Amino acid sequence: MNVTAMKRKTSATTAPRVSAESARADGAEDRHNKIAILAYYKAEARGFTPGHETQDWLDAETQVLAQISGLNRPAT
Repeated sequence: MNVTAMKRKTSATTAPRVSAESARADGAEDRHNKIAILAYYKAEARGFTPGHETQDWLDAETQVLAQISGLNRPAT
């Protein structure tokens, strides 16, 4: 196999590079989506009674962030 063919093969099988900034943005978007979904389920559980939207969001945010920080802790 010649060098050109090796380069093509390598570039075709190498995962695309993702910048740290892009990865953070994807992580933030994923975190936001998880919070939104959990807040929706909290609202649904109380029958979508108006006036509790902010508290639903804050409770969901606390839960998601606690879950994420628990996943990022080193095992002891």
